[in-house]
Amino acid sequence: MAMAMRGRVDEMRIGWRKNGRDLSLGIGIAEAFASISAIVLKGRLDCGVVDTASNLAARLCGEAKVDKS
Repeated sequence: MAMAMRGRVDEMRIGWRKNGRDLSLGIGIAEAFASISAIVLKGRLDCGVVDTASNLAARLCGEAKVDKS
């Protein structure tokens, strides 16, 4: 799925560049078991994931380099 997303974004970047926008996509994938917690604050329900896999995926995403070709 990540490779398909990357391919589609590469196609869309052509149109974005014509409109003066330089947008890109960084993807980080890490596989492991994760714990998801429900967070309730002032009547709002959210979920959060805090573990090594999600942390690693976030770091990989941040380091993903854009091919400017």
